[in-house]
Amino acid sequence: MDINGLLKQLVFAGGVVLLFSCSAKRHTLTFVVRNPTTLYREHEMLEIPIRSLDGWDRHGKSWIIQDEQGQQVPCQITHDSLLIFPVTAPPLATVTFRVTDGIPIEFDTLVCGKIYPERLDDMAWENDKAAYRAYGPALQKSGERAFGYDLLTKSVHFPVLEQRYRMQTDSMQLARIDSLIKLGRKQTADSIRRAISYHIDHGNGMDCYSVGATLGGGTAALLDHQGIIYPYCYRTCDILDNGPLRFSARLTYHPFALGKDSNIIETRLITLDKGSYLNRTEVMYHNL
Repeated sequence: MDINGLLKQLVFAGGVVLLFSCSAKRHTLTFVVRNPTTLYREHEMLEIPIRSLDGWDRHGKSWIIQDEQGQQVPCQITHDSLLIFPVTAPPLATVTFRVTDGIPIEFDTLVCGKIYPERLDDMAWENDKAAYRAYGPALQKSGERAFGYDLLTKSVHFPVLEQRYRMQTDSMQLARIDSLIKLGRKQTADSIRRAISYHIDHGNGMDCYSVGATLGGGTAALLDHQGIIYPYCYRTCDILDNGPLRFSARLTYHPFALGKDSNIIETRLITLDKGSYLNRTEVMYHNL
């Protein structure tokens, strides 16, 4: 640690303590992360508010983060001005990272998502563990009842959604299927349909979960004396972060009434990190 630099301490949830010094002269930061617990903390995402890095100007610069072995570590600046990077720390141990100006090497993006207008405005996202989707305005307009989040399994660590949607919505193959059905060749048509369907595992996982008129994989809902008030499809979607380490999106839903309250608007902020088995979702109700 640079004892001539500025020394600070930040305490994070889960007992992680971060010490850092900075040297504006060298444009260098040193982070010392201490794990005071008896747990092995593996690939956990460390968040550092940019505003806490006083005296270190990052404007117009890119950052390189290196571990104790001098290996570069992937990092990301999030929409809410956080520097995030994965940290592994054995029990009761400290690990050191050094941050300098420079052009980092390119790391694979393992967390990403997008809106698929070709599939009824699905907003689908994934990390290296699993994939998910929320249904959009085109599906609601169709009248199909699908309220909750969908879960899609993965057996590989790299992104798969783009490939799955490309196969599932291939216009030439879909036209071929329709043509074969009209010719009475249903068996051949079904064979092609199975070959492009993401409901069948083609080697990297599948969509095996039927959501239907349920809350699906973890969607929140209000409850009144008549029962669950099922949220329908999102009205607008803003993707805020899109990898390589974190995906986040803000979904806004159609206004509805409940009791004496009218024009209630639900907003969800969904966040998914690399290596996480769970999404984090903030659910907010305006005018409730």
